[in-house]
Amino acid sequence: MLQTYAMVVNRNKNRTKLSTSSVEKNINVVNTVKNPSNENINKMEQSKKPAKRIIGTKIMEHVKLQPDKIIMKKKVFCLSNVKKCHRDDVVEFLQSSGINVITCFPVIKRTDENDPKAINNDEHSTMFRVCVEKKDEGKMKDPEVMLQHIIVREWKFNEKKLDFKNG
Repeated sequence: MLQTYAMVVNRNKNRTKLSTSSVEKNINVVNTVKNPSNENINKMEQSKKPAKRIIGTKIMEHVKLQPDKIIMKKKVFCLSNVKKCHRDDVVEFLQSSGINVITCFPVIKRTDENDPKAINNDEHSTMFRVCVEKKDEGKMKDPEVMLQHIIVREWKFNEKKLDFKNG
């Protein structure tokens, strides 16, 4: 009974050896898990960023490939110090000034949140949340376009609270 054996080359001989011992390596690994460095934290934050999107601008007729919906960049503003009026009045004024209004909602004051009358979106209000196309941002910020004493500022969105328990 003849057995043939193949020669196996040890690949570890070709690799360069590190000067630290395996115990020191294990300690370093434990330390980085317990106390992550700023570099590791920055890498984690970067990995959570959404991928950059590119939105096409080419226009062609008679092509089968068509967008499902039109994507437009938006800007949200707060209009305040307005005499009590209906949201349709605000939309009408802004459109007459050449501003394309996407949405307009009355802002309910925190003191009126429990009032059942304030829940209706068609109610009159003294403050409005107005969403317009991004290209009309300059018109919204132009004091010559807006009526005297009406305050226009960018809408401040609430920051999302991170839940560390669920990841």
